[in-house]
Amino acid sequence: MMAVTRITGINTMTGNLKRLQVVFPERVEDAFVIEVNIEKAEAVKRTPWDTRDLQNSARAFVERIGRWLRASISFNTPYAAYVHEDLDAYHPRGGQAKYLESTLNESRPYLLGRVVRRVKATGIR
Repeated sequence: MMAVTRITGINTMTGNLKRLQVVFPERVEDAFVIEVNIEKAEAVKRTPWDTRDLQNSARAFVERIGRWLRASISFNTPYAAYVHEDLDAYHPRGGQAKYLESTLNESRPYLLGRVVRRVKATGIR
């Protein structure tokens, strides 16, 4: 039996965020930066570690391109991609493969709503 997930209200949330971004672009960007850094912190918690070099290499960036925001989270070591993709590796000190991908996949349905709530919490109605 196949499980089906349906996310409702995404169009409303997207519309709300677009309207907020037009009127309050700095507040949306600030909220987005906070949320992206929360995602980075969660990915770091899941990152396998030995010397902590991989965890310490994590970076989060948000850039404005016209009226759009683009976020990037990266781990900057020569072996980051290998560690991320190796599903068979044993990590005696903790962590897991797919440390960034799993974080973002779990947050995807909620991230937009969190940004909207954070912007609205600044007193916008």
